[in-house]
Amino acid sequence: MNLTTSIILVNALLSIGLQGVFRNMRHIIIASGATAALLISTTGAFGLDEFFRLLPLDVLAILLSLQLFGEVVVESKVFEVLTRKLAVAGQGKGWLIIIVFSLVTYTVSCFMDNYQCLLLLIPPMIGTLRQINTSKRFLQILFGMLVVSSNLGGASTPIGDFPALYMLSKGVITFKSYLLCTSPLLLVSIGLCLSTALLFYSFKPLLTTHDEEITSVVLTKALYRNVKINQKVLLPSLFIFLGMVFCWTSGFNATKVSIGGFLVLALCINYGRTAEEKIKKTEAGIFIYYLCLFVIVVSIQQTGLLNRLADFLLGFKSNKVLMLIMFVSVTTIVTGVVSAGPSTVAMFPVVEILNPMFPENMVLSCFVLSICAGSSLLMTSATAGPLMANLSEQFHVEADGKKYAYNFRDYLLPGFTGAFIIYSVNISYILIKLY
Repeated sequence: MNLTTSIILVNALLSIGLQGVFRNMRHIIIASGATAALLISTTGAFGLDEFFRLLPLDVLAILLSLQLFGEVVVESKVFEVLTRKLAVAGQGKGWLIIIVFSLVTYTVSCFMDNYQCLLLLIPPMIGTLRQINTSKRFLQILFGMLVVSSNLGGASTPIGDFPALYMLSKGVITFKSYLLCTSPLLLVSIGLCLSTALLFYSFKPLLTTHDEEITSVVLTKALYRNVKINQKVLLPSLFIFLGMVFCWTSGFNATKVSIGGFLVLALCINYGRTAEEKIKKTEAGIFIYYLCLFVIVVSIQQTGLLNRLADFLLGFKSNKVLMLIMFVSVTTIVTGVVSAGPSTVAMFPVVEILNPMFPENMVLSCFVLSICAGSSLLMTSATAGPLMANLSEQFHVEADGKKYAYNFRDYLLPGFTGAFIIYSVNISYILIKLY
């Protein structure tokens, strides 16, 4: 390993690792690392223009388009109405609240960014919880399940989360193939995770009174009693989204469909005025973060380290089962440490090398599951974890009659359990498929 490679690797490790320590400075840390990576990687024969051509800017275009699409759909008030119905469905009962909110979080995350999903669903859910005597143990199970559910939901469709969007934009898998090969494995995972959460809950359920359960439902319904769905926003959104799905499944370019779908929706709703406001309020931080991340990962790719990893795994080609298990294990651990975005971009060149050696799309499905398992491992492994902690503190959650702030330690057992279940589904799939 030469000096330049060592510097690039150290820079990448510091840029990604320091974010876990200084969460409030994550953007300036990643931007500084990207600047250093760019300068180091383009000082020799490898030019700046050539470097920029390697950046997957089409993924950023998809992310931006789908986020803005979701922001416009929010104006339909469908999520407020959904919250009212969830309160009725939960009936103030602990086990029903876990089931209802976990499944809804999973479903919404299939079509919307995890961050957006939790921002919409968690605050009203916390309002519902205020009406019953919750315990710390119950909140640990519920909040942990919601984080895992959002990760699983995001991975269950090609448009729900970054790894799937990245592969879709690369053209290595089609929308239809993803749904057929990968989504069933995530459905099995959510079923097992939810069953396990309910099992843990059953050992010490909430002792709520009948009056508390009724009050919880009545107050939540009263809070949203005057909210009605705006059909002028919801119907065009659904119609256009179905058209986008048809285009995706028909093989049209994912980036063009995403951009075109948002543009059509923007012009249909209030003659573009609603979209104009959403664009003005769009937070640029997430896109700057991913752009800087791409720069750092491209600099690593130029060192050849990922090719060496692939060569190491290929040394086990006489035992393909062991080779694939080692790959998904490494990917899961790496994702748990550096989160889904960095691990997806970093490990994808290895995926491309291994993919032709196995049944069609198998490596891609295993890759998605390993990313999902790693994202669920620690609270810091995905944006959903820190967001849950912030929301619990912001909305003054109480447990056992005291103020409660969800933290890293509270998530350890639920996170490890969820990650282990998803990882086990992944390993079982490999063994069943190859034996």
